[in-house]
Amino acid sequence: KHTDFSNENWFQKIIKKEYTEDLFKNFAGVYVSDPKLDSITTPIYGNNRYGNSFSAPILDAQGQTLAVITTRANFHWVEEEFLRFYQNISRQTSLSVEMILLDKFGNILVDYDPALNRDHASVKHNYNILNKYNMTKQGDQTAQIVTQGKSGVIISMHTRKKVEQVRGYTPISSQQFVNSLGWSIIVGTNSDEALASIISSKTDFTISLILFLLTVFFTTFFFIIYTKEKDLQEIALVNAKQE
Repeated sequence: KHTDFSNENWFQKIIKKEYTEDLFKNFAGVYVSDPKLDSITTPIYGNNRYGNSFSAPILDAQGQTLAVITTRANFHWVEEEFLRFYQNISRQTSLSVEMILLDKFGNILVDYDPALNRDHASVKHNYNILNKYNMTKQGDQTAQIVTQGKSGVIISMHTRKKVEQVRGYTPISSQQFVNSLGWSIIVGTNSDEALASIISSKTDFTISLILFLLTVFFTTFFFIIYTKEKDLQEIALVNAKQE
């Protein structure tokens, strides 16, 4: 069966040479997409596949694009880091912590709330939220700050739960990460719970702890995809000639 990918965003990015690049980090000639419900791998596997793509051109000797190759990666390669991050936090504190990954515009890419996930063993996909709920446009103060490239800790309102939270936030930036993706992370816990925990001295809940854990997380998780072939779902080779 012939499938025309010429109008797909990742295909057009390669044709127009709009790559996800950072020449200082030796990353060039590849377009990295934000994660979404994958229209290529979902019908192949027969169930919803949430992931992102790494696409690149195949060039001839003259540098002309002959074809486009795209690797479809299950977003477990990022979500598993969220699970490990939660496990690390759990060893340090009894507070209920949730984590959110945002794109550069404030759309939710990962929404991990262990309180709603009893086994804590996987990240659930709510497709009514992922790529659709824009925290910045919904007036979330933390999202509005972090999408401006700022890091810090704040007490602000969770716009969906309508509860006040203590939150650590920062753009993802490290030697292993291409900053132009513009991803950022928010880690939060209910402010009442945090305050009660501090007063009772049951938990050493400090700003430095949040920022330390965030820093550890950011420096571990990005281009691991290139060394984990078992995480790759599908490689699609498509003709680059547009009709």
